[in-house]
Amino acid sequence: MSWFARLLLTAFLPLPMLAAGAQDTRPEVVIGLVDTFDPYFYVRTFSGTVDYLEEKLPQYRIRAVDIDWRNIDQGIQKYRPQYLLLSGSDYVSLIDRYGAQQLVTRLQKGARDVNQSVSSTIIALNRKGAPGTISDLKGRTIAVTQKGSFDGWLIASGAIAQAGFDPENMFQRIVETNYGIPDVLTLVKTGGADAGVLSACEYERLVQSGRIAEGEIRIIARQPSEPGGCVRSTGLYPDAVIAALPRASAGMNKAVLTALLSMPASLHGFEWDIGNSNASVLVLMKTLKLGPYLPLRETSPRALFARYRNEVFLALALMAAVLLHIVTLNLLVRRRTRDLVRTQREKEALNEEAKAAEKKVAELERVTLVAQLSNIFAHEIKQPITGILYNASALEMLLKKKGEADPMALKIADSLVEQARRSADIVERVRAYARKRPRADSSCCLRSVIQEAVTASAQREAVTVSAPGGQHVRGDATELMLLISNLIRNGLQAARGVEKPAVHVDVSEQGEEFVVSVSDNGPPVSDEVFAKIGRAGFSSKSDGLGFGLSIAQAIAERHGGHLEYRRNGSGSLQVLLHLRRYAGEEGKNNAQ
Repeated sequence: MSWFARLLLTAFLPLPMLAAGAQDTRPEVVIGLVDTFDPYFYVRTFSGTVDYLEEKLPQYRIRAVDIDWRNIDQGIQKYRPQYLLLSGSDYVSLIDRYGAQQLVTRLQKGARDVNQSVSSTIIALNRKGAPGTISDLKGRTIAVTQKGSFDGWLIASGAIAQAGFDPENMFQRIVETNYGIPDVLTLVKTGGADAGVLSACEYERLVQSGRIAEGEIRIIARQPSEPGGCVRSTGLYPDAVIAALPRASAGMNKAVLTALLSMPASLHGFEWDIGNSNASVLVLMKTLKLGPYLPLRETSPRALFARYRNEVFLALALMAAVLLHIVTLNLLVRRRTRDLVRTQREKEALNEEAKAAEKKVAELERVTLVAQLSNIFAHEIKQPITGILYNASALEMLLKKKGEADPMALKIADSLVEQARRSADIVERVRAYARKRPRADSSCCLRSVIQEAVTASAQREAVTVSAPGGQHVRGDATELMLLISNLIRNGLQAARGVEKPAVHVDVSEQGEEFVVSVSDNGPPVSDEVFAKIGRAGFSSKSDGLGFGLSIAQAIAERHGGHLEYRRNGSGSLQVLLHLRRYAGEEGKNNAQ
């Protein structure tokens, strides 16, 4: 079978035939196709018939197999089919060898007699010097689809033999297209062959498709055609046959035969009918000394073997040696290729590991540098902040002493003192991180921590909070406030491009944890950016250092929790802070 035919067969056969279910306990019906037909036969006839049988015989598991016409015996032994779909020539060859029994014969639309429905058409170019009769074909090149094709060569060679010529020795060359490209018509039109053999009604299909122009092709040895029939150069013979082998049971034969005879002609342009005569096929096979009449040939396989026994053994030995050499060489090539591929993959893996390690070292160097700079900054900024705190306190005392204690001025002074103390506290905690001092944890109310973080926000009016009271965790309130404040600030920065930026903070319970959710209404986060969020050194902002979320993650982990990143329904970022609930006496008292 050509690759195109196999592709069509695989594409159009239903899935159950390609892979039968392991749990299917129905009796199996195996239908073997002896492949001497054109690709369209597989689609229209073979696939259509198998589909129809699957539909009409649900009590059976239908399986289709492909049998090479050159090794029919091997295919039958391998697949053990109950039925064969094959040409008339192959069928008569199996009657005595396997006891094949004809069930039905294909009757194409337009054919009148099921025993006389297919023929061959010998064509040539309609020009001076081209062959016009069978005798003109002697010494020429002829193109055929396949030497095993019944209507693509055997019927035509039978007509040539009946005209008194030996079809095997008459031509300079017989070109087989094997249903590939270029096809028979192309070879004839381009001069690749002097003549060609077309199967039944193929000439009409080519004319209808526009590939043959009027007067371009002549029909050699044209025979009278029936009204509405196709042009032909030979007699008429039975079409394809479905035959039953002895392993098919009587009940199975009855079911299959009934289903085939009920198949409507309108479904695929043909129907299955009862053929009652293969006499014309037997005469053809006897004329060609093929099939059951193969022993009539003078050069039988037995005689040839007896005559060339030594040469046969020598050729077999040479073939075995060549095959052994090829196999050995292929094994060595595969082994060497496998080793080279493995070495190349190992090299690529090492290169990737080196790049990853180099990138990690660079990130660590950057983190270390930032940590050192942060420590220096915390040390240097503490003195100015302390000075601000002292000056604000002195200002407040001075105002009170002079009796000019304006409420607004006192409020501003109190705010300066409060902010200076908070800044000093933050600086001190940064220095504590650098010195790795132990942290003094206590019970923290999440609502209070969140409210303080919102108060510290520059756009507090854009932040909404949903946090009931009585939800306590163990940790440092200032650190948690800084963490949540960082998340709120990031959300506001992400939403700054929308008309009404908004950040929502929500607290929920999940088992033994409280989950603080911070989400914004900013634009959707791309997959590339989302995959890198939280990685040290990465920032989606052009002026960012990329350490905000990594520091927040560190604070969360110091409190026995972690950060989780999601995308909400609109695609913007949602950060979830998981913290273990505090169940100590202090937390209980505060909850009350």
